Amino acid sequence: LHSTVRVNLLQSAVKLTGFSLAILFAVKASGGLQGVTDAVRLRLGGESAQSYLSLTGSGASRYLITVLPSFVVSPGVLQKVFGARDRTSVRRGVGLNAVVLLLFAIVPVALGMIARGRLDPLVNRELALPAVITQVLPPWLGTLLLAAVFSAEISAADAVLFMLTTSLGKDLYKGRLKPNASDEDLLRFTRRCAVLAGLAGAVCAIAIETVISALTIFYSIITAVFLLPIVCGLYWPGATARAVKTSIWTTVGVLFLFEAGARCQGHWRFLEPVFAGLAYPAVHWGIPPLLLALAAGAVGLAMRAAFDQKEKQ
Repeated sequence: LHSTVRVNLLQSAVKLTGFSLAILFAVKASGGLQGVTDAVRLRLGGESAQSYLSLTGSGASRYLITVLPSFVVSPGVLQKVFGARDRTSVRRGVGLNAVVLLLFAIVPVALGMIARGRLDPLVNRELALPAVITQVLPPWLGTLLLAAVFSAEISAADAVLFMLTTSLGKDLYKGRLKPNASDEDLLRFTRRCAVLAGLAGAVCAIAIETVISALTIFYSIITAVFLLPIVCGLYWPGATARAVKTSIWTTVGVLFLFEAGARCQGHWRFLEPVFAGLAYPAVHWGIPPLLLALAAGAVGLAMRAAFDQKEKQ
């Protein structure tokens, strides 16, 4: 855990340096912030530009519901929090983490806006960052930005692999499958899990067409699995272990039904009414499927907790 923190600090330094220099050069080359927004308005025009530049446009509410809770209950952050020296270190570390995440959230979006305003329309939106690197930035700065992007990928990958392998090793392998496993057995198992998880991540990166789709899937699962258990575990003494497990299965199951229904329309005609009913809240009321799944999970948790309380009495 200590080694991952040190590696993350080095990666953060590379990312901040590359992103900061790149955004300063790109914005200056585009005529400043006003030049960037003017170029976007000229390219899009009218309501499209207003929605593009708005904080609440382009499905922002759905992304906030999907992404924001996952950073609060992220196992990668919680593992480092539980490994901190004292409460002051936790507060300082989480606060600095929030500031750095805010910077990382702004810079890629700003580079995308510059690409939208300055460059020719792209057939594939996923090529916006490579286009900025090759057409807007000088070679030395483009190389540094590419190193920063690569560092960001490695930073996210090692945190997720650490989270996944420790959970599978400690909770599943040693906790359930082989309680008497030695430290050597546990280390061997987690190393194999790391390799397999890395390969699975590579396969998913190839199979999933866009970055947004990949992030939406990942953060939706993180939020569905961890939000209710962690919040209720911290603030509701009546939440039992069985109630928490019920909430996890309910939330994930309902989320899967909503997402599968939206993607399977047109494939199985006899299930069209079911798929249409599942998609109705999102299509007509604008309610994200994740929010509905969390609501179902909360109901399941409350009902199971009440049942467990009656059993005790």
